[in-house]
Amino acid sequence: MESTEMIKLPDFLANWPWKRELSPHYKIVKAETDAWVRTFGFFKDAKSQDAFDRVQTHQLRMASDFIALLYVYDEYTDVADEQEAQRLDQIVLDAMHNPDKSRPAGENPLGEQARQFWTRAIPHLSQTSQGHFLVTFEKYVDSVVVQTRDRRSGNERLLSFDEYWVIRQWNSACPACFALAELDLDMPDAVYRHPMLERLRMIAVQMIVASNDVYSYNVEVLRGMGLFNLVTIIMYEHGLESTKQAIAWIDEWNGELLVEFLDIRDKIMGGEVTARESWSEETLRQVKQYIGILGCWVRANEEWNFESHRYLGTDGPRVRRERTLAMMPEIEINPKVLVGCGPGNGNDSKRIRQLMDETAVAGMQITTKTF
Repeated sequence: MESTEMIKLPDFLANWPWKRELSPHYKIVKAETDAWVRTFGFFKDAKSQDAFDRVQTHQLRMASDFIALLYVYDEYTDVADEQEAQRLDQIVLDAMHNPDKSRPAGENPLGEQARQFWTRAIPHLSQTSQGHFLVTFEKYVDSVVVQTRDRRSGNERLLSFDEYWVIRQWNSACPACFALAELDLDMPDAVYRHPMLERLRMIAVQMIVASNDVYSYNVEVLRGMGLFNLVTIIMYEHGLESTKQAIAWIDEWNGELLVEFLDIRDKIMGGEVTARESWSEETLRQVKQYIGILGCWVRANEEWNFESHRYLGTDGPRVRRERTLAMMPEIEINPKVLVGCGPGNGNDSKRIRQLMDETAVAGMQITTKTF
């Protein structure tokens, strides 16, 4: 194993007003989800099953089951080639769109897992929330196929910051998680698509990914997936000399995002937007609840990094407490994969343009930090 360097990590959410809260029903719900996942026989060895059993979910059964689905889907696609990733994409989407249809014999059990999850979720979601979820979940699985295609084709290269976000905002699955957490909210589309809420959604995604990419860096480097990580991208795009400097850059950027999120929240809570847009009291109530959903998700994902064993193993509580982590050194990159990396050197390939078009339609705006 390559030598590591002990790095002092920032507290990304030191000034975040949403604190860690754990549902009193957590242990019961977790046991139910764990038992449910075992029925599909995804994990063929005791070590893999044990790793899943340690995953700490943070919401009730519906959210717990969805996190489990994401975990399993991620494990499959991390080692899949493009053809297999596309097949899994089609299976889970068909299951979601046809929850009353029995799955074919011999199909990957992900199809039945997705069908059962969505069948149980539907009664608890408004029609609006269901629509938001299905759209964002499809973006998630499609973006995973794009990433898999690059990684397994031998043509992977280091993306620019902007290109990375075009894909990462979706394959993080954050927009789908936000949609699922809407539950019975039924905001008018003009409100849901309001520029301020669009911006809050993107900031929440970016804050979640910023910390996640730091905590997952070691695992992704060891798996050969270090190119698709914000730490690597920032280091090379800005000509930084170490992962330590890249993490400092990410911390500063994250701090700017945090301030912007709270500023927008305060403008909405203070009635500035309500007066201008003529929102009803009920609409404002739902908007405030939705902002709380985004805030809680940012905190929940940060805590998940520490409390699950996915990236930090049993060291998570210590990392949270001491804010230190032995980081893998910066990866050496073949010059050929640096094509397109750097400020202003975006890729004009068809797949990137298509994703950018879809991103613009969805309103998930990209904001680049500059100096």
